[in-house]
Amino acid sequence: MLKARRAENKKKKYGKGTVALTPFEERLAIESGVEVSKRWLQGLAGRHPTLNKQKERNADATRTKKQNEGVVEKHFFGEYGIQASLESIGLIDMTTKMIADPRSVWWFDEMGQALDAANQGPRSSAWGIKGEKLERAGTVNRETASIGMAFNLAGFLAGPQINVGRENWTCALADCLNAPPHAKSFDSQIYPLDMKSTYCLMSKTANGVQTQESFMMFLRGLRAQVVAYSKMEEISGRPPITFPIWLGTDNHTSRFSAEVLEACTPMAANELGIRLFFEEAKTSQFLQPPDQVTKLCHQAYTRGKKLYQKLHKKVYGAEAKITIVEF
Repeated sequence: MLKARRAENKKKKYGKGTVALTPFEERLAIESGVEVSKRWLQGLAGRHPTLNKQKERNADATRTKKQNEGVVEKHFFGEYGIQASLESIGLIDMTTKMIADPRSVWWFDEMGQALDAANQGPRSSAWGIKGEKLERAGTVNRETASIGMAFNLAGFLAGPQINVGRENWTCALADCLNAPPHAKSFDSQIYPLDMKSTYCLMSKTANGVQTQESFMMFLRGLRAQVVAYSKMEEISGRPPITFPIWLGTDNHTSRFSAEVLEACTPMAANELGIRLFFEEAKTSQFLQPPDQVTKLCHQAYTRGKKLYQKLHKKVYGAEAKITIVEF
């Protein structure tokens, strides 16, 4: 902060609009190893009530450079921005410049979920022979999955897509998904009052992350959910949802297979009835609304995992190994 002010003062040749640094602030700005006192920090916090001490979050420099007004302006109102994309399929009321049908505007994103990464526990110290490594026997599970979530601007949450790192489906996984009648389960229903779907798409990929093939499966699954959602809207006395719908997402490599692009372009008869919109590279961390939705999903998973471990230990005397089956 002081370095930035010093540079600004120098740029303006210490004239109008500059704020001079005190001798001590000048030292802080130019000398290495100089630190402010606790009293100075307390005084700063007293003068600026909006400031407080926080933990830093690691960020990619190439991403933070994109966090500026020009990128945001281009994202929403540029030649290929959101407004132009929505107008191209008739989802903007040209008189009011408002979205014509929020039910037809969707956002999608996925986030990785390490299922049980911390099951080894902390590394402890012990006496041993010099030159020989100490090992502690235990179970290690690095299995991961990614959860894809989609919602529309009307507030309707589609059922998730779960990508798991498997080559084949197993009987144990099939048994796990066969929930008893009294249990909550993904039963492919649309609940208009709750604004949610209980559809669920399980996809297997090499590493549990989205691929071009699994993304195409997601698009077909979303189409099926929107069709079912539209039928429930009609039953409730509301107008049906018309295609094409609009789907915004990031520009992950899984989005650009020839099959996806051909199925989602008007030139190819718009097989899916979905108009894709891709965000500019390295901007999803602040322009992509689904992050807030996926965050809630992962928080719910973490709470559920802790409860599951607690109950498992109570019954069996030890915590469970969390794998895809328990997931």
